[in-house]
Amino acid sequence: MLSYVCQYFISFLYTGYLAWRSNSQGSWFIQTFCKVMRRHGKSHEIHQLLTRVNQIVSYTYSTNSNGNGHSLSKQSPCFTSTLTKSLTFT
Repeated sequence: MLSYVCQYFISFLYTGYLAWRSNSQGSWFIQTFCKVMRRHGKSHEIHQLLTRVNQIVSYTYSTNSNGNGHSLSKQSPCFTSTLTKSLTFT
């Protein structure tokens, strides 16, 4: 467990904005996070992994028009870290 001094905070979105999900496949962020972890989880540091997730979610996904004013909306996840060392998974 990380100490309270070195915690990681991951958010699906900025405060006041919407997070998107597919009715059949779930959250864009979680889908992408799982894919990135499976492919690169043991070879990259957590900042690199989350930056890749941000890139994929930001550039790959957009909403379709659904009549509520959110057509072609995007999502941009964010993360904040107080880690003082690299975090890798083995």
